[in-house]
Amino acid sequence: MVQILTMTYNNPFMKIDMSNLRFGNIEKPEKIGNEYFALAPYFFR
Repeated sequence: MVQILTMTYNNPFMKIDMSNLRFGNIEKPEKIGNEYFALAPYFFR
């Protein structure tokens, strides 16, 4: 996913439709440093 986002970020020649992106249960966020992070499974329909 990171590679796709890096490759397509600000690139007008590449466009990916992510309209069917769904998220599963988002876990309780954990504070690391000054930011909160949470695991979130995702899938496409």
